[in-house]
Amino acid sequence: MDTDYTSSPVKTQIRAMEIRCAPPKPSRKSMTLGANTHYTTEAPGSNLTFNKVTSTDKNAKNNVVTHPGRQQSRYIDSKEVIKLSEKSNDVEYSDIEDDDNEKGERDSNYEIPMYNGDYHSTYIARDGRKMRQRRERRSFIARKMKCELDFNSQTIFRTCIVVCVLLLLLIVTFIIYGVVMKRACPLPLPPDCAELLRRDPLTPSGVYFIRPRVLNEDVKVYCDMETTGGGWTVIQRRKDGSQNFGRDWFEYKQGFGDVSSEFWLGNEKIHFLTLQGHYELRIDMEDVSKKTSFVEYSYFWLGSETNFYRLYYDKFLGGVGATDRLSIHRENAFSTMDRDHDLAPSLNCAKFHHGGWWYHQCKDSNLNGNYFKSGMATADDGVTWENIMINGTIKSLTFTEMKVRPDIF
Repeated sequence: MDTDYTSSPVKTQIRAMEIRCAPPKPSRKSMTLGANTHYTTEAPGSNLTFNKVTSTDKNAKNNVVTHPGRQQSRYIDSKEVIKLSEKSNDVEYSDIEDDDNEKGERDSNYEIPMYNGDYHSTYIARDGRKMRQRRERRSFIARKMKCELDFNSQTIFRTCIVVCVLLLLLIVTFIIYGVVMKRACPLPLPPDCAELLRRDPLTPSGVYFIRPRVLNEDVKVYCDMETTGGGWTVIQRRKDGSQNFGRDWFEYKQGFGDVSSEFWLGNEKIHFLTLQGHYELRIDMEDVSKKTSFVEYSYFWLGSETNFYRLYYDKFLGGVGATDRLSIHRENAFSTMDRDHDLAPSLNCAKFHHGGWWYHQCKDSNLNGNYFKSGMATADDGVTWENIMINGTIKSLTFTEMKVRPDIF
């Protein structure tokens, strides 16, 4: 007698139970029987039974294909009544289509045991299956996020290491390049002592080489890096009388003496040096009584040799302990014992005062005259800035220093 499994209590009971360890589902591609066809799995060793039931002939006999020793599957129409043969002693399983499965795919957890006799099975509730799936999904997402976080952390760490190494290599390369280039291509010589001090503010006073921009020649000079901020290029010094300043035109043009002691830098060098920009002139002086004084002039420069190295400046800036004594010599040509360019009609002032200077008729100052260690000189001689008479003699300076520096420093 056939049993009707389509009644509501039986269907509800079938939908409420699931087997946990269901046999693996066969490939649907290799076992496709047609539309609206589902399958059920049977116990291992049972016969493989294909049930094809159509809506026109519900009593059609089953076509049976037997494969002993293998896990079998039985296919039935999901829209027809499930009929079981009482003659078969094999345990059968039926698969009911899940309403939530929109694609109609097989869900192994809905394989329901149909048996004649005792057969132990494990069942789980549908809600428990869904909660387990949610937990597994959340666990999978958490593991995936942790894996991605670990991967990103490792990637960032490795990237930072690579960047640090590249930066270190770049810095080392620049250092090596700087050292090599400094040795191979050193900085050009500064045009004056002011530029030398700008490059290194800790540069001490001393002897250095400069190269004026227009003059294609290295010039050895003494740099004063202490007086009023430093940056002074010294062009003349008198201190002990070791040098004779009664020289000819050529010697005053080229310069003479020792830049670390007494010297004249040279009219040609002074011309190109002051041609670079606006230079101020400072003259420091000291007499035999150790009294010091100084004067300053703005925009000091010398003309070229064709102009007889004429003296030019803008204005007198003032001084301490001394007054302006260059105004009478302003725009006068330079004179030496063999080149008389002064304005005295019948006198060679350079020859008479034993030194080269910008004489007028003849002098109001003469820092290149004869040096007297006693500090006193005759009326027509001496290193003089102001003609100060003491007991019929002129006060001669024991120290003088002429130096130039850019106006803007």
